[in-house]
Amino acid sequence: MTEKRYIKSIISKVEGSKERKKELYEELLKTAEDKLKDGKTLVEVIVEMGKPEEIAEKINEDIPEDEKKKYKKTRIVKRCISSVALIFAVFVLAFIFMPHYSSDVEKDGLFQKETLRNRAMEVITYLDAKEYDKVSAIATDSMKKVLRDDMITFAMREQIGDNWGEFKDFSGFQFVQMKKLWNVYGVVGVETKYENYNVRYNLIFDKNMKLDKMSMELIEE
Repeated sequence: MTEKRYIKSIISKVEGSKERKKELYEELLKTAEDKLKDGKTLVEVIVEMGKPEEIAEKINEDIPEDEKKKYKKTRIVKRCISSVALIFAVFVLAFIFMPHYSSDVEKDGLFQKETLRNRAMEVITYLDAKEYDKVSAIATDSMKKVLRDDMITFAMREQIGDNWGEFKDFSGFQFVQMKKLWNVYGVVGVETKYENYNVRYNLIFDKNMKLDKMSMELIEE
C-alpha cells in the first residue's frame, strides 16, 4: 500500500460531497507526506494517523445530515448505473464474439442462480485463501493452465494492488446465460468488499459448473 492508497481508503468511507472529499484528500495526503519526509515509514504514519474507518467515522460526525443524505442518494444512483454498465459491457462482448446472451440464466434449465452463486463464492473463497489447487479442481482444462500461484498473484497486484486486507462481504450478484456456438455458459458478476478495496469478479462456468474464465477489477468509489 502507498500513502495515496491509504488516504483513498479513508476518503472512500467519508459520507460527504465530492468537493469535501477532494479537500480532505489533499489535506490528509499532505499530512501523510509531511510525516514521510520527516523520516517516518508508511507503517508508522498509518499507526500514528489511525485506521481508515476510525478516521472516516470522526470526519462523518462533523458532516451535516443533509449532506450525508445527499451523498447516500448519489451513491445509490451510482450503484444502479454501475450495475447497468456491467450488464451493458457483457452484451457488448457478446456482440463482438457473436455469442447470444439471455438475462434469464435459468432459461434452458442448465443453470440455477443459487448454484451459480454458491460456486462463485466457493471460487472467490479459495482464491482469497490462495488455495489454487482447489480452484483448479473445479476448473476446465484451459483454465487450469493459468491457475498458477505466480500468475494469479501477479494479476491481482497488477489490476488491484498488493494489500487487499480482510474479506468483508459479498455485496451484489448479476447472472447472465451465454450461448457461443454449441456451448452454453453461466456468467456471474460478483461485487465483493475487502478491507482496502471493493473488487468485482466476473466468472464464467460451463454446463458442468467448471470455471472456464475469470477476471477481476477494482470498483472505484
